Amino acid sequence: MLAAWFVAVACSLISAWHLRRLARLAPPSRSEIRARLAAQASAGERSEIVQALREERNEAERLLSLATVWPRSLARISLASGTALAVTSLAKGLGTPGSRLPGGMLEFSAGFVGMLVCAGFGRQARDVAAKHRQAWRDALRAVST
Repeated sequence: MLAAWFVAVACSLISAWHLRRLARLAPPSRSEIRARLAAQASAGERSEIVQALREERNEAERLLSLATVWPRSLARISLASGTALAVTSLAKGLGTPGSRLPGGMLEFSAGFVGMLVCAGFGRQARDVAAKHRQAWRDALRAVST
């Protein structure tokens, strides 16, 4: 019975960690970009900074495009493990006089709760990714002008 709760908590913690990692992909502010550009003397150095920002954006975009993959996968893992452990618990009690239904329901509930938590983190990850994509577009648009 504890195994299902352990899996649900582990999936939820990994989803939360993933969301925190996505938060680090925010672009630098416009004032920070302008300060970097103003600190460079030549046009060549400024173009190198712009190119570095574009590469950083490409890397962030790659990671942001996969923002919901982890939480969705972990939601499925949580639900599947809770269901499998519940079925296993119920199957163990088939030949015995005592009912294994309460234990099976608790295991399924653990998987279901873990799925809901991971799905919530997935929605947050999707929103964070959309916000960061727009912020990167705005930041590079500010550099281009």
